[in-house]
Amino acid sequence: MTANKVEIPLIPMLSAADRGDKNFYSNLLPEQKKVFQPWLAMRFLSSVEGRNADHYLLMVNDLVNHEFSSLSKHPELLWKIMALCGVGSVQKHPWIAPGKRKGKNKIQAALSKLFPALKSDELELIEKIYTLEEIIILFKDAGYPDIEIKELLE
Repeated sequence: MTANKVEIPLIPMLSAADRGDKNFYSNLLPEQKKVFQPWLAMRFLSSVEGRNADHYLLMVNDLVNHEFSSLSKHPELLWKIMALCGVGSVQKHPWIAPGKRKGKNKIQAALSKLFPALKSDELELIEKIYTLEEIIILFKDAGYPDIEIKELLE
């Protein structure tokens, strides 16, 4: 820790999670607790090189990421859940940048209005599975005027 900047060393933090150290967060200084970034810790923890890669990805996703937004105001609890993901030995955690979000194309935007409960990957799947003719029929059946359908296809 530098004199001006409060930080949490990445390697010791990830090593603590790997070893299942549930007290790592509670042992941080108050200044360090203020700068703790659970999302960043989760992102690093989910990425492992080697034979435990699947374990970490699945555990972090199922235990931490699944309810992350509802637990975001409870960093100590999030840390304890992250510590449950460890395998007992230190792993190498490379950084994998989050993917860039693609915007919906016109057809997917229109499909999302027809099927508001579907997620973007499900909308993409519909667009891949259905032929263009079937999508046109779908929009016609939903009451889209021909001119709007033509604009969607451009």
